[in-house]
Order: sequence, then structure tokens, then C-alpha cells
Amino acid sequence: MYERTQLYSENDAVRLLVRARELGARLITTEKDAARLSHAPSASARARLAGAALTLPVRALVADIDTLMSLISDAVTRARRK
Repeated sequence: MYERTQLYSENDAVRLLVRARELGARLITTEKDAARLSHAPSASARARLAGAALTLPVRALVADIDTLMSLISDAVTRARRK
């Protein structure tokens, strides 16, 4: 598993591709990471990873939109103070 903001390096991509082959596993990634990988140079391991991985759409359901908006507003206010 990778942190949300971590970008895949060439070594990461090779390691994931090799491990998936060893396990006979299919790689999956989010739409966001698929978009990031789509900009990889065509001969790179990241491009091979992009071609090998299935893309999993991720959607959020928000039960309390007012609380979410308040949390976002508070976070933006704190970020602006820095």
C-alpha cells in the first residue's frame, strides 16, 4: 500500500509488476493514480504498470454534507494562516 500522495517510482513499478507476476495477481489502481501513470514515458516501468493495472473507480458518499463542508472550511482557514 502506498500513501495517498506518494508517486510511483520506476523501482516501485518494477517491484509491483514482478510481484504480481510471481503471485499470478492482477494489479488494480485508482482513477487518480491511473491518470498520474498515464503521463509516464512510454518505455518506462510506470507505463507498463499503467497498462497492466485495472482501474477501480472510487466514489465517496457523504451522509452529512454540512459537517464535511465545515471540516473543509476549517482546514482551508488553517492552511491560509501558515
